Amino acid sequence: MRRHLKKEPVGPGTLGVPEAIKVALAHHQAGRFAEADLAYQRLVRSRPEDPDAWHLWGVLAAENGQYAVAVERIQRALELSPRQAAFLGNLGHAFLQLAQAAQAIACYREVVELQPDDSEFRDRLNRICERQLDLGIEHQKAGRLTEAEDCYQDVLRGQPERADAWHLKGLIEMERGHHAAALEHVCRAIDRAPDTASFHNSLASVHERLQHFEAAIACYRHAITLRPDYPEAHHNLGNLLYRRRQLGEALACFERVLALDPDHAFAQGMAADCRARMGLWADHESTRQRLAERVRENAPVVEPFIFLNFCDDPSAQRQCAELFVSSERRVRSAQASATAPFSHERIRLAYISPDFGDHPVAYLIADLIEQHDRRRFEVFGVAIGRQRQGSRHERLKRAFDRFLDLRSASDAAAAQQLVDLEVDIAIDLAGYTGSSRPGIFAARAAPIQVNYLGFPGTMGAESIDYILADRFVIPEAHEPFYAEKVVRLPDTFQCCPPRPVADATPARREAGLPEKGFVFCCFNNSYKINPQMFDIWMRLLKQVEGSVLWLSKANQEVVGNLRREAQGRGVDADRLVFASRVTGLDEHLARQRLADLFLDTLPYNAHTTAGDALWAGLPVLTCLGNAFAGRVAASLLHAVGLPELVTDSLADYEALAQRLATRPDDYAAIREKLERNRLSAPLFDVDRFRRHIEAAYQRMWEIAQRGEAPTAFSIAPIEEDARPAPSPLAATPRDDSPARSAARASEPGTAKERPPRQKVLHVGCGPANPEKLPALFRTDPWQEVRLDIDPACQPDIVGSITAMSAVDTGSCAAIFSSHNLEHLYPHEVPLALKEFVRVLAPDGFAFVTLPDLQQVAGLVAEDRLDDPAYHSPAGPIAPLDMLYGHRPSLARGNLFMAHRTGFTAKTLSRALLEAGFVQVGVRRDRRFGLWAIAYRQTRTAEQLAEMERALFPS
Repeated sequence: MRRHLKKEPVGPGTLGVPEAIKVALAHHQAGRFAEADLAYQRLVRSRPEDPDAWHLWGVLAAENGQYAVAVERIQRALELSPRQAAFLGNLGHAFLQLAQAAQAIACYREVVELQPDDSEFRDRLNRICERQLDLGIEHQKAGRLTEAEDCYQDVLRGQPERADAWHLKGLIEMERGHHAAALEHVCRAIDRAPDTASFHNSLASVHERLQHFEAAIACYRHAITLRPDYPEAHHNLGNLLYRRRQLGEALACFERVLALDPDHAFAQGMAADCRARMGLWADHESTRQRLAERVRENAPVVEPFIFLNFCDDPSAQRQCAELFVSSERRVRSAQASATAPFSHERIRLAYISPDFGDHPVAYLIADLIEQHDRRRFEVFGVAIGRQRQGSRHERLKRAFDRFLDLRSASDAAAAQQLVDLEVDIAIDLAGYTGSSRPGIFAARAAPIQVNYLGFPGTMGAESIDYILADRFVIPEAHEPFYAEKVVRLPDTFQCCPPRPVADATPARREAGLPEKGFVFCCFNNSYKINPQMFDIWMRLLKQVEGSVLWLSKANQEVVGNLRREAQGRGVDADRLVFASRVTGLDEHLARQRLADLFLDTLPYNAHTTAGDALWAGLPVLTCLGNAFAGRVAASLLHAVGLPELVTDSLADYEALAQRLATRPDDYAAIREKLERNRLSAPLFDVDRFRRHIEAAYQRMWEIAQRGEAPTAFSIAPIEEDARPAPSPLAATPRDDSPARSAARASEPGTAKERPPRQKVLHVGCGPANPEKLPALFRTDPWQEVRLDIDPACQPDIVGSITAMSAVDTGSCAAIFSSHNLEHLYPHEVPLALKEFVRVLAPDGFAFVTLPDLQQVAGLVAEDRLDDPAYHSPAGPIAPLDMLYGHRPSLARGNLFMAHRTGFTAKTLSRALLEAGFVQVGVRRDRRFGLWAIAYRQTRTAEQLAEMERALFPS
């Protein structure tokens, strides 16, 4: 510092410097600091009003490293003789050494005003302002906005005309959600540097936040005019045009970004999404492969929501989400630790969404919010995005106990408000869709945070504790692909409330449909339609004479492009009919009665749209995908009792669609079953769903209260004897319906007046043969209900034993499962046994038979692997058949006969107990089989013995 200090006397006594000052200054300049200090000390005692003495004494203190002392002495000198450049310069140096940059800048600024030609101090002022600006940028990047603002304010004290500091202050205000202040600051920057493209880009962003969309577009375009090679402005303009559904212009912007910067974050994904929405498929397959490859290379090329439609690998989807978290500063910088759980009389839930208006999420949750049990839960709604006002928005505002509008709050401020309200569980209904705000959850709005409904995949963020799912959308084997802990609801993860349906169904001609002919339809968003699905649909149109395909008119571009694609596949373009928007959802549901079969898409299924179609009575055909987004329709179909419409391959999907379109009896059976089930199946039972999701919230809260880390769990079905009144939207079953007929048959006064027969669910029944059923179940009190995965067996219910949603919970007195479990994979066995528990009445039991691998292992050890162990009606059975499946059946192509797992008496008993049975009896027979009876309630020894005599072999 010594080289910067001015030691010349400059005060009022300068012209006649007292001898004492000369003596003190001589010691000082000669480096005799002790003598100089004594001389200055004597001087200020004798001449306390001499500014030079105080100044030089302060300089001496600074040279000795006593900067705080130096500040006090030089400030005393300035009190005696204000606005002295040398005093101010030395005071600035002392402040700088004390890291008090603002005070140093103020001193240097005053020196420059006093001595405009002093280049030395002007350079010093420039350097310290530049340093403060850089420090502010570092703070801002790290999310320390207050510290950054202080730095920029320091710069503006020294250089009030500095445009970049005004601009950066504006960005801070925008990040805080103070858009009016941001607008003012950015405009000041532009006033000082009108040709700076980045300032106009930021001004456009502020206008966009204020919903001044035309002004924003104009500002982005001006930024591009000033700097045509500015990829960020092109990207931002593209994003805005994309949200305003100007897809062609948006695509041009993203393509320009990629031409300027091929690795620009997320531009590849945005361009791909625009093309998908318009039906531009020229490079669809190569784009899909390229996005997946780049994600696996850890390149942030596509946002997680868009990636769901291009990749069905749940492992890659997790990697994409984690890349997004690490790439987005607003998420990364906000990461905070979970707070300690609160303790309230009622659990406080906060549903957080930008979509509390005319949006699918709002339609799905409104009934749930209204029906939440207020004795146990206090329910907040938190709006974080642009709200479309209307009846749905007003209904939701009334439904919540408290409604908070945090659209203008920064992520950190919004999170803090929820912490101040002591919210227990924050539910993110948006994930990475639309106007989502993941930064709020990164900043920890609540001790427990849940990903639900809006985003069908993992968020890849440590801040999200749970994801709500079911056994279909996230099988147990897929749990490693989710950063969250998986919580499974028993029927389906998606709440599907009944909706009003307009009374009047339009005529086909009014909808542009032919009067006759089979109507395939798909009302999914256009981006979900891809060449692979379209190929199948066009083949169906060729195979089914007079059929048409009815699609949504998402945008004008997709209409022309899909019609050209149809013509290119040899299909008349007029066989594609596009539905225009109608005024209300009730009208849209009513017109779906005109369609015959809803064709689902893959890898991204119909979600809300599938529920709408099923409620309208329109069957939905789907193919089970690999990831969450491609498994939702299967979940809904199981919950409405139509598992036969879930196929495992696209070949089966196409074959079943053709069969239903060309076999009127098969189609009529499906349509009648849907009509029968939709009023009683779990899918549209909001109160049932409420019980399950509340049980999930309760379990999450209890885990947190015990101080335990989040853990995966499943909710068992919760039944209530007292059912709520039927929804006014639900139709009354016809008098001749099977449900009504069964009810009449059991009413007092009907013929025979006998008690209803008990149901035994015969799972894996195979072709009809009464002799397969144990003698006990062939007696009069029992009624056999047959279930099999193979429709050729003509069972009562087509379905897998791992997912029997077509069977009502608690509806069966017994289950008979003969040689089924060994055909499952090991991870599927618990699913099947839990289904057994679910469908059984509280006092019900399961009777299970299967091969005993402990006995079989003895034969293998004796090297008798292929020797006949015993003879059955199917022929000789060797240990090889018991291990891997009956070989003659497999050779005939019956792959259902393959064995995929095995049991001993010990492992079978343990599996039954772990599934929820409370008492198990197991016996071996002489034909290398195991026989087990498993009870839901404890039985006496006499009861056990009686049942074993009735069912076990003698």
